[in-house]
Amino acid sequence: MRNPMSTAWLLARSAPRLTLLIARALRDPGITQGTKSRVLVGGLYVFSPLDLVPELLLGGIGFTDDGMVIIQLLDRLLNQEDRAVVNALWGANHEDLERLRICFGRWSAVIERWVRPTASAVATRVVLGSHHPGRPT
Repeated sequence: MRNPMSTAWLLARSAPRLTLLIARALRDPGITQGTKSRVLVGGLYVFSPLDLVPELLLGGIGFTDDGMVIIQLLDRLLNQEDRAVVNALWGANHEDLERLRICFGRWSAVIERWVRPTASAVATRVVLGSHHPGRPT
């Protein structure tokens, strides 16, 4: 198991290069239009004052939804696009890129497996109410 501080350090030192990668990917014809669209919409959501989990009311917890959006977007870009194209856009230190692919892939899998179903169940209960006829309580 990796030291969490080494992962935090990897993310901190890779943040400028990840930002550059996103900017390059948005202009590159080798990146699919679907990924480009998701990155743009996700970026608007992250920087929008409207939020599912508002920071002003919940403090630091309010950034969790933004973090999940960023994780999902970076997983798609790093792990679902053509590796050769992403490697070329990244430029330097492919060892760090491979470690980032693993991190974002694992975190995205956790979101898919645990967070989405839980959020969906909570949203259903909120919309339908906890005592909706025909639904077990």
